[in-house]
Amino acid sequence: MSTELEFSQDSYAKELTEYHRINATVLHVRAKGCTGKVFYTIENKDVPFGIDGKGHISLLRPFNIDKKSYYNLIIKAETSGKKCEAKTKVYFRVMNMNKHRPSFESDEYMCFIAENTRSVHVVPKIRVNDRDNGEAGKIRKISIVESGLPFDFHFNRKDKKEAVMVATQALDAEKVTGFMFDIVVEDNGDPSRKSLPVHVNCQVIDVNEFAPRFVQSHYTATIHHGKAYANILHVSIDQ
Repeated sequence: MSTELEFSQDSYAKELTEYHRINATVLHVRAKGCTGKVFYTIENKDVPFGIDGKGHISLLRPFNIDKKSYYNLIIKAETSGKKCEAKTKVYFRVMNMNKHRPSFESDEYMCFIAENTRSVHVVPKIRVNDRDNGEAGKIRKISIVESGLPFDFHFNRKDKKEAVMVATQALDAEKVTGFMFDIVVEDNGDPSRKSLPVHVNCQVIDVNEFAPRFVQSHYTATIHHGKAYANILHVSIDQ
């Protein structure tokens, strides 16, 4: 078998974005040096690429970067009658692109905090979404736009799209009745992207902490038999 047929390069390498257009050419390889028509084939099985008779490699189906982010292809060129044959390697690396910004499922949230506790009840539940794949589609953190507020956020261990809000200190309804602020969510892309801010309105609920108390520990009054009284005794409680 003749070895006159040769590719222009012994190997090829190229980075592709995960959102590359389907049925579009990603790379052109070419072999020459032997008479006759050249045919190209990809020897690898179950890859999302195809190659035409001119050596144009195209993407046939979307990438799933969660399953695979690189491909090592063996491209074979041969002439009619298999008189000449050559092979080359093609390496593709799929780049995880942060195309979409994350978002909250609601435009506004109400929250309620019982004073002297750190438990926060949020309506509706804080849920976030990101349409990107791979690391870019994961959520890094939720943060408050304003500084110095006593709240923090962490994600549900079983549901990474649901966030729990907690107070970082016990609150006193006699000192503060509520908070109004904006929050944003940030994804894990490189570089990361932030959502548009959404508004949170929090109310601190006053808890009935103290029992009523009389001003005096005891009261006495004198009444006379057979006499009617409009008022016998006045008692009062401490406000």
